[in-house]
Amino acid sequence: MSDDSSNQDPKWASVPLNNDWLLPTNQVHIWRSTLELPIHQINNLKHLLSPDELEKATHLALTQKRHQYIIARAILRRILSLYVSLHPSELRFRYNRNGKPVLACSSNKIQFNVSHSHNLAIYALSSDCLIGVDVEYLYRRSRIDRMKIASRLFTPREYTTLQSLPENQRDKAFLTCWTRKEAFIKAMGWGLSFPLDKFEVTADPNESPKLLTTPYKPKDALDWSMVPIDPSDGYVGTLALRKTNFDLSYWQWNHNFIEEIHK
Repeated sequence: MSDDSSNQDPKWASVPLNNDWLLPTNQVHIWRSTLELPIHQINNLKHLLSPDELEKATHLALTQKRHQYIIARAILRRILSLYVSLHPSELRFRYNRNGKPVLACSSNKIQFNVSHSHNLAIYALSSDCLIGVDVEYLYRRSRIDRMKIASRLFTPREYTTLQSLPENQRDKAFLTCWTRKEAFIKAMGWGLSFPLDKFEVTADPNESPKLLTTPYKPKDALDWSMVPIDPSDGYVGTLALRKTNFDLSYWQWNHNFIEEIHK
């Protein structure tokens, strides 16, 4: 997915002209976007960010990471602005103690979550339920032994499931399980420090994603849904939401079109 304006996957619909962006209670919207833009477009996005967002960007040592952060935050503001009657630069956020943002406007109930990996970002929005999303790039070069991580961080059953798979499938299986667990943690707003072995998901990529247990009452898991997100070749992702009856819409972000909206 080298260019967000040349999307070939029919699941991800192009942004329609003059669309009324509403989120009824049974609707969930998923957006994807590339994080690759020419430098002049990146510079044009900076005016949308708040002073604290700009300051955070300056603290990112790697130029690529800094640019991706600016793009991802600007897109978040522009997407949210489609659903609320505010310019992207006017949006204000509050953060919980683990850093999860929510819209500061008390009259707006939109729930949202963001994940990005490599050069791809995914945004998930709902009007009435906890929601989290996680995406991971499969081909990142790494010397990390993921099975060792799984043995320390995952539940015994999750680890055993990963071990039972052929070795050449384990990296994808690990990341699939990881996104299922991270999406749930992000929906809850717990932060990455929350122990991953305190709840359980289906770990086999060939199984439908499902929350099996929670840190609380066993029946709580029945209130949750997990949906596999296939953002692009080379990526795996999961959506988690505290809802069982909903319709999903997939949207492809178009940088060029949105420039016309917010001129």
